Amino acid sequence: MIAPWWQRLPSRVLEEDRALSTLQTDSAIIKSYRWLRAPNGSPRVSVMLDLGDGIEVEIHFPAHYPDECPSVRPVKYEGPVSSHQFTKTGVFCLELGPDNWHPDFTTADMVRSAWILLAKELISLVKPVEIPSRHVSTLAERISHASGVLLRPHAFENLVREVSESCEFEFVWPMRNLFRVLPVALPKGNSRPGKHPSMRHETASAGSFVVLRSNAPEKVPTDPTAFSDYVKEHGDVVLDDEVIGVLLKWGPEKTKGFLRLPKGVIPLEDMPFDLGDGARTPDAVRSAVASARIGLVGLGSLGSKVATSLARMGVRRFVLVDGDVFDGPNVCRHAAGFSEVGAMKVDVARELIRDVSFGDAEIVRHAVDLASATNPDVHAAVLKDLGSADILVDATANPDAFCILAMISSDHRRPLVWGEVFGGGVGGFIASAIPGETPCARCVRAGFHAAATAWPAAPFARVVAPYGGGEEQPAVATDADVAFIAAALTNRVLDVMAQRNPLLPAITLLGLRRTWIFDAPFASTHVPVRVDDRSCPRCWMPDSVPDGDVAARVEALFREADAQDSPAA
Repeated sequence: MIAPWWQRLPSRVLEEDRALSTLQTDSAIIKSYRWLRAPNGSPRVSVMLDLGDGIEVEIHFPAHYPDECPSVRPVKYEGPVSSHQFTKTGVFCLELGPDNWHPDFTTADMVRSAWILLAKELISLVKPVEIPSRHVSTLAERISHASGVLLRPHAFENLVREVSESCEFEFVWPMRNLFRVLPVALPKGNSRPGKHPSMRHETASAGSFVVLRSNAPEKVPTDPTAFSDYVKEHGDVVLDDEVIGVLLKWGPEKTKGFLRLPKGVIPLEDMPFDLGDGARTPDAVRSAVASARIGLVGLGSLGSKVATSLARMGVRRFVLVDGDVFDGPNVCRHAAGFSEVGAMKVDVARELIRDVSFGDAEIVRHAVDLASATNPDVHAAVLKDLGSADILVDATANPDAFCILAMISSDHRRPLVWGEVFGGGVGGFIASAIPGETPCARCVRAGFHAAATAWPAAPFARVVAPYGGGEEQPAVATDADVAFIAAALTNRVLDVMAQRNPLLPAITLLGLRRTWIFDAPFASTHVPVRVDDRSCPRCWMPDSVPDGDVAARVEALFREADAQDSPAA
């Protein structure tokens, strides 16, 4: 395990202190600041912003600082002080975040950003002013934070517009999580909304469809008694005690689903229900993976197959990371089926693993995109959990996620295995890097790019830089194509864990068709990276010893902070 950043880079602490001092002297942004120690010994900074009577905020540093973004929050958080805060912790959503952070930024940049945000919030109370926000609420984020989900097939939407009178309807709970609801008949007995065959064993329950008066308020009480009174007053419907599911309709275009439970009424987040188009393991393998912990990022078509395959082989400990929601078109290549539409992919993968595990699975899940503009504290927690894994697997085809995982691999001395499926059924590749034994993941990628310059143009979108991804459309490939690469990727993970093949090539390109650089179906091309090809300091530069004088000055800075915080002071 690497040393804490403030001990490893004491000069960086002094740089941060100088930047804060300059900000205090040269601007009207901060009144004062001071260094603090967290209970675990890590440094924090308390800053009094020069706004009104003063707003005190605190900067928390993550374990991988300065490679990772710090967080800023009000010291006393009893409710939101800004419209751009993460609700549970109060951390500000600033212009700088995990997705665009660079080590050249400092704490002073974060403080300046927080001051601008809060200043504009105060101005907007008197005069309307645009407050730019980097945070976009996606369907996946809304589903992630929802207490319940209403799956809405297209046929159901058409019926909702047609039905103009209150009536009974039928719904099923097609998931293990009973707060995801699928209507299957409206009115009751009319099965036109349909029920997918994968849900044929589900039992339908009765609900009430209530057409409200035109003047009914859209704010619906969540207290069970008040909810029943609202439905009676504005819809002339008396809800029976056994009715759990309720659909309220305001006019022709707006409907909202609710679950009536004794503890309260749960509003259901709408989720389009698009169907789209679409053990016998060697003892040596079981022994190698029995206690292993896998950090798997990306639970799409490739990652879900790798996860279930590893679980079938005996892996029971996982750290799963993916911020996307599972929808209908994913089914054509994913390991899950239509019954999981509307769930987060990490939750889907968790249940798939549990379904095929030989015993109780230990699963840590994070419903967040590794390279997204998320809460810095959440991001730090994800990286901490990934750093605790025995081996890391990247199935994202996302360059930003790869770079983060490469950093964790180098810092925590964890092997990294990654792969990608090429478009058009051409094939794909698998790769690995083992700190201390092979060049690091960054150097492996650099060696791959260098080799690729000599190849002819590829017949798929990602030619020289296959680490694309981001907002691109998924590669067009069949489930069999993905399964082939997933199987090879899983075997590479097992090879690394069990040390079954000490002479593994850094990258192996796997061809499924006779095209491009493959002269026959199922041909492979190895791309080795020589030891003397290593191209980054993490591979060849020994750890430097911090300057003793600088380290002493940093420790003096902390002692001064400790003295200020002591009871005697």
